Amino acid sequence: RDFREIFVEAGDGADLLSFDAVVQLLRRITPLGDILVRQLRQVWMRVVGSSEEAWSVDFPDFVTLMKRLLDVDFAGLGTRMARQAP
Repeated sequence: RDFREIFVEAGDGADLLSFDAVVQLLRRITPLGDILVRQLRQVWMRVVGSSEEAWSVDFPDFVTLMKRLLDVDFAGLGTRMARQAP
C-alpha cells in the first residue's frame, strides 16, 4: 500500500491526522511503548513543529514524517515494512 492510501484510511478520509492517530497507525505495524512514543513526539516536533495546531499533520508532512522514521528504522519500522512488501 502507498502512503496516500494509509493516510486516507487512518484519517477516515480527513485532510489531517492527529498525533494520536499516527501513534495508533504505527502500533498496527510495530509495538510502541512510552519511550518510543516520546521519541516519536520528538521526531514529530522536528518535522511538523511544536505549536498547538501542529499536533495534526497533513499529507505532505505525513510523508516527510514517515520518510524520516523509515530512514532511521524507528522501532524497526523499516525492517518490518520491508518484510511485508510483496
